[in-house]
Amino acid sequence: MLGLLAATLVGACRERPTLLLELAPSGIDPAAVDGQLTLGVIELATGRLLGEATLPTHALSDQRRLFEGLSLVDGHSYRLRVDVHFAEASCTSEQPELHRRALGLSPSFVYTADLQAVEVYLGCADGTRAGGNPELRVYHTATWVPEGGLQGRVLLVGGVTPSLTALELETPGETKALRTIESFDPVSGQFTPLQVELSSARFLQQAALLDSGDVLLSGGFAPAQVGDATIFVAVKTVERLRDGRIAALPDLHEGRGAHGQLLLPSGQVAVFGGIGSEGAPLLSVERFDPRGADSSSSLSLDWPALLPTVVDFGDGRHVLVAGGAGPEDRDITGQVFCFAAPCDCGDPPCARALAGFGAGQSRFGAPGVRVPCAGGKGGAIYLVGGGREDPETKVDTMYNDIYCLDTKGPERLARVGELHRRRSGHSATLVAGPAGPRLFVAGGGGELPDTPSTAELVPVDCACGTIASDAIKLITLRGARFGHTATLLPDGTVLLVGSLLGAAAERFSPDS
Repeated sequence: MLGLLAATLVGACRERPTLLLELAPSGIDPAAVDGQLTLGVIELATGRLLGEATLPTHALSDQRRLFEGLSLVDGHSYRLRVDVHFAEASCTSEQPELHRRALGLSPSFVYTADLQAVEVYLGCADGTRAGGNPELRVYHTATWVPEGGLQGRVLLVGGVTPSLTALELETPGETKALRTIESFDPVSGQFTPLQVELSSARFLQQAALLDSGDVLLSGGFAPAQVGDATIFVAVKTVERLRDGRIAALPDLHEGRGAHGQLLLPSGQVAVFGGIGSEGAPLLSVERFDPRGADSSSSLSLDWPALLPTVVDFGDGRHVLVAGGAGPEDRDITGQVFCFAAPCDCGDPPCARALAGFGAGQSRFGAPGVRVPCAGGKGGAIYLVGGGREDPETKVDTMYNDIYCLDTKGPERLARVGELHRRRSGHSATLVAGPAGPRLFVAGGGGELPDTPSTAELVPVDCACGTIASDAIKLITLRGARFGHTATLLPDGTVLLVGSLLGAAAERFSPDS
C-alpha cells in the first residue's frame, strides 16, 4: 500500500482557504482497499494541530472537501499529515499492529494564496517501499540540497560499482570507480544523471552542504596506474558542486580517503584522519575555508583514524571524533575537539581524550547520531556497532554495542545497550517515533545470512539511559545494504541507496 498523494490548497478566497485531497497521477490508489484516512494540518512554528478530518478511503476518488475556513496565514509554514487504517492487512511489518497502517508527512510548506499543491508521500508505517533505480554504486556520498519551499533533491556523487573487492585498494579486481553524479527527486521518485561529472573517478570521499547551498567534496580514493596494474590511491582533491558545475578548490595538505569531515559554524571545514596516499591510517586533522583561505593542519588525533565517527555537539564549539585502527588489545578512545572558546582543553583549537569506547578492542565504522534535548539545551550522542579487521588473518570482527555520550557532561562513552545483530558498514539515522525519537540502523555486514537485509529501530533519548533489548524492533529491508547511504528527507522518510549485491533504492517510512 504505497503511493504519493497531493493535497491541493485552493486559495481563491483568501479568508476561507479550502483544502482538497486528490490522487497524484503517479500514486497508487489507497481507495483500492477499504479503510479510514485521517488528514491533519500542523502549524510548523508551534506544532499545533489546526484541523483534522477523517473520511473513508474509497471517498478519495470523489475529491471530497476536507476542510473549510482553515486558519492558514500567508507567509506562515505548515505540514500535512496523513494516517490511513485499512480494513485488511496491506503492509508487511515485523509488528502485526502495523500491517494495516500507512503514514505520510509532507515537507514543510509556506502558505500563499496561489499555492497549488503540497505533496504527501504515503508508505507503510515502519516499513520500506521501492525508491527507484539509480546507477549501481556503493561508497558514494548522498547530500540533501534544499532549493526553497517544497523543492529539493538528493545528489549522489561518485562511489564504485558494487563488488566484493570494492575495498581492496591494491587489488581492486573488476571494481570500477565512478565520476558520475545523479539527482533524486523525492516527489517523482526519479533518479536523473547530471551532465556534469567529477574531475576524476573516486569513492569514500566526504561531502558537506555549505551555507551557500553548494556541495563540498573532499578527498577519496581514485584509480592510478602503476606499471600494468591499476590501484586506488588517496587524493588531495577538493571540489565544489554548484548549479550543475564542478569547481576546483585548493588541495588538502595530504591525500586521504575513508576520513571524517564536518562543516564548522565558522564556515571552515575540518577533516579527520582517514587512509593516506601511502596506504596507512592518518593521525592528522586539517581545517580549511572553502571560501579560499589556506588550510591548517595544526591538530592531530591520539590514534590512526579509519572511517572515524564525527558528530557535533550542537553548541557551535565541540565535536566528538571516535573509532579508528589500532592494536587488538587497545581501546580506541574518543576525543572531544573544541574549535571556539571557552574550551576545557586549553586555547582553541584543542582536544581531550574520552574513555570508555571499545571495551578493550579497537573498531571503526560505528555511525554516530546526536539526539538533541528540547529547547536545544544539551543532548546525547549515540554510537552503534562497528568492526575491525585482524591485521594478520584479515578476518573481520563485528560488534553490536550501543554507546552514549552526554554532551552536557562529556566525561566518558557509556555502553547502554546492544543491537540484535552485529553490524559494520551500516547506517544510523534519527527518525520520529510515537513515543519519542528512534535510531533507524540499517544494513551492514555481520551475522549472515540476514544482517545486510535487516534494520533495527532503537528508542533513544536526549539522556544516556539503558536501552532494553526487547524495546529494539527488527525491520526487514527490500535489499541487502552495505556501503550504502541513508538520507533523511524533509517528509521524515529515509532514502537508502547502494548495495554490494546491486539492490535498487528503497524508502523507509517511520511510524511518527
